[in-house]
Amino acid sequence: MTRSASREAAFMLLFEASFSNTPDVEELLLLAKEYSDFHYDEYSERLFREVVLQQESLDEKINKYSSGWKTTRLPKVSLCVLRLAIYEIDNVDDVPAASAINEAVELTKKFDGENSAKFVNGILGTYVRENGK
Repeated sequence: MTRSASREAAFMLLFEASFSNTPDVEELLLLAKEYSDFHYDEYSERLFREVVLQQESLDEKINKYSSGWKTTRLPKVSLCVLRLAIYEIDNVDDVPAASAINEAVELTKKFDGENSAKFVNGILGTYVRENGK
């Protein structure tokens, strides 16, 4: 899988988990494997696991940079994309911040629309600038 495809698979897992109050990472991964048309790889799984584990701290960062739009009010697509992108920006050394932002914007356009993509781009751009990433 390409990194873009891996990222999209991780996003889809995160989106699915966002509908559960207590997402069981292992159960969601097993369910995803049961669907023959859904594929994920080691990178997708790593992203999914780590974002779920760090969700609270990621949400704190999102809340800080999304003035007026706390995580409880954000559309699930935007929220999952933001969590994923901030995780990659902070934790994956071989993914430049600009690439993480671009991929996040493209995922948001694909699954939510242009206006949401602009919002995601703004939050991530501010996050990167203010944190010297």
